[in-house]
Amino acid sequence: MQKSIASDGIGKAEIGPEGGSIHFKDCFVTIPPGALNHPVLFELNLQTDSTQFCPEDFVGITSVLCSSTPIRSNLPMKIRLRTWCRTEQENIIAYVACMEDEDSDIKILEQKQLKTSRQFMKLETQHFSKLFVYMKTLFIEKVVFQVLPELYFNKKGKFRCIFSLDEETTKKEVFPEMNRAEYSPTPLWFDRLTVKCGNKISIKISAESYETTQNYTFTPINKNGFTISEDLWKGNRKVIEFQVSPLPQPQEFLDVHFELNQNGKTERSAYNMLWPELDFIDEID
Repeated sequence: MQKSIASDGIGKAEIGPEGGSIHFKDCFVTIPPGALNHPVLFELNLQTDSTQFCPEDFVGITSVLCSSTPIRSNLPMKIRLRTWCRTEQENIIAYVACMEDEDSDIKILEQKQLKTSRQFMKLETQHFSKLFVYMKTLFIEKVVFQVLPELYFNKKGKFRCIFSLDEETTKKEVFPEMNRAEYSPTPLWFDRLTVKCGNKISIKISAESYETTQNYTFTPINKNGFTISEDLWKGNRKVIEFQVSPLPQPQEFLDVHFELNQNGKTERSAYNMLWPELDFIDEID
């Protein structure tokens, strides 16, 4: 069997009657021997926004597995997709859905108990152009899910803390957007946070100069926190923005402290940064 481990977020391989597998990001696709009559070029990617495919009152819980051309096989292909949430409660149903081609209606392949699926949803299908999983919005308060915090700064003294549902959102949307807006990533690294709807998250940033012991205040531009809600699912991320005052001097060496609080539990991180030369080019928001 042919195996392919893809890069750049795309799973691409030519697989023939002998079968094969494709592994990229958090997606695993296995094509059994005899499923194909002739070699087929598989070109797969993950689309993070599933809102356009979900019926009203439903929300996506996986990325959308997309094929550049409709895939049809003689035998079921085995697919694993990482879910954004999990639960210990019974009777929370996950709906496995697909579109067989770009113009077809959404078809429900099967219903699964979310509790037994854990981190990965295991699926089987013989045909698909797009494949994804969703659940009823009314059950969103009964599941836990993970968000990934990232901290960025620009040369005008603004910091943005962005909470994304998955790494694909960060790489495909957040990184390019921050780059266009003249924001740079900080070296702070955070573990994924396990959260649920209703949880309150807030952050606090402070800094002190090594040369002058001057303390710098980071004032929230909007709010310094938010409550986890279904809006995070629909938008795939939340943004908190801060402005530092007064502005540090160019090349001033700072000790930056970051605190993240979730429902009374605080995580602290710190790093050193050399404040850059000010750049008064208008930023793109």
